[in-house]
Amino acid sequence: MQQTASLTTAAGPQPFGRLWPKQDFFVDCLITLVLCLPFLITSYLPLTDLPNHLARQHILSDWATSSTLQQYYNYQWQLVPNLGIDLFVLAARTIIPIDLAVRAFCILALAAIFWGTGLINRSYAGRGAWAYRFVPFLCYGGPVQFGFLNFVFGIGLALLVFGIYLRVRDAPPGKLLLFLIPSAALLLLCHLMAFGICAIAIGAFELAHPLGKGSAGSSAEIFRQILRREFWVALALGFPLAVFVRFSPLAVGGHGARWGTLHEKIEGIAAITLFASPIPELLLLAAAVAGFALLFLLQAIRVRRESIAACLIMLAVFLLLPRVTAGGGYVDYRMPWASSFFLIAGIIPAPRKRRIMQTVASCLAGIAIVRIALVTTQWVSWDTTIAEVVTALRGLPTGGRLMVVLGDPGSTSLSRRPPLEHVAAYAVAYRHAYWAGMFADIPGQILSYQPAYKHDWSNNIPRPELHVLDPLYQYVLVLRPQFAHIASQLPLRCIAQGKEFRLFAVASDAPGTSPPSCSPAPAQSAD
Repeated sequence: MQQTASLTTAAGPQPFGRLWPKQDFFVDCLITLVLCLPFLITSYLPLTDLPNHLARQHILSDWATSSTLQQYYNYQWQLVPNLGIDLFVLAARTIIPIDLAVRAFCILALAAIFWGTGLINRSYAGRGAWAYRFVPFLCYGGPVQFGFLNFVFGIGLALLVFGIYLRVRDAPPGKLLLFLIPSAALLLLCHLMAFGICAIAIGAFELAHPLGKGSAGSSAEIFRQILRREFWVALALGFPLAVFVRFSPLAVGGHGARWGTLHEKIEGIAAITLFASPIPELLLLAAAVAGFALLFLLQAIRVRRESIAACLIMLAVFLLLPRVTAGGGYVDYRMPWASSFFLIAGIIPAPRKRRIMQTVASCLAGIAIVRIALVTTQWVSWDTTIAEVVTALRGLPTGGRLMVVLGDPGSTSLSRRPPLEHVAAYAVAYRHAYWAGMFADIPGQILSYQPAYKHDWSNNIPRPELHVLDPLYQYVLVLRPQFAHIASQLPLRCIAQGKEFRLFAVASDAPGTSPPSCSPAPAQSAD
């Protein structure tokens, strides 16, 4: 493989010590600690889908020895693009508890995003790189707080793979293939979109990099160089993708797709930073945008053309992607958040504007710290609410069958403070309960229900009212009861309650002595 114009920082890869001096390395370790602070000080992580992922890990661990789990669930290891957390916990649970392994997976995902963005940024800008230190501001966007764990981990891995690729891209083709093929396979195991985003980043780089001002040779020679590099990249990434398509059950049969509305596309862009508290999140975002805009206007920073090319392609893909496909939701929603890290990684400073750049960069760092402080404060305040629900669910008998009623406050942001949609999965994790909301019997998942308990997953969306009891269930969990309606004639006994929940037993199956009645749910207005 012929060598094209080198990166601006050096004629070849720099030693790690020169790329990341000791002082900068320790500063970035401290930033990583601050970035992960919300994950370190809370008992329960308020990520929407996390309880579901956690429960699946307990099922995979306990299924062989639990007749109750065997009654409700089954699983089959398959080549699907959602195995990241399953494989990680499978290895980690031999030395640490499952709950801690899941938390470690989340922390490693954020750390990979930060260090991966830093590796790219330093490869582009050298020791003067600083933009990647703004990453903590972006990390707690919608995909993280929704708990898209495999996707988030996959994006961290994609950033690391691309960052390493920039340092080894001039190696002989054979060595490059030895790096890219297993890297692509790992990305596919984590998430299909993470693989696609990494492929876009590498392909866009090899398309845009030879077109710079310092490119040598005629247009025909440059074109041949581009084709040659794109060929080797396509070969390296295409081989594991072909294997995946051949053997993955996702490639069998068709699945419905739905394209997003304009409102949903805007929601995906907003999810770069917005989730549960729109007013402070918007204010922080406006301040951050103003800071970067000022640096651009003063020509203190610029964006590498390779990053611009990659982000433009990602934007086009975002506009074309469906909202729902192959059994997965929020497909297009994830793209803007992921592409923001590649954009930040491409920001390089202008040495002659060092003073103004350092001043504004310090302000941006302060904004990032405020963002982490906001997330930490929210998570700590939600911890007690989630703990109350989990404590009540831990009191259920083993193997109970649980249904959920979810009150609708009429406000998206209020329904996420805290997110409770999947909290019933803690009963599956800790009491081997049956809950129809598990990620099972849907494409891309290895978990399934036993025949007697299969149902139409799409019709299992929790509703804010309950008028008729399904005889299958023994317990009813009402979340946000102040916004829910339960018919008064239903034979339910209250066995536990808290600020945001009421837990009932169906009268004929209620264990023990007659439990107390629930107090009325406090009135609460939606904002």
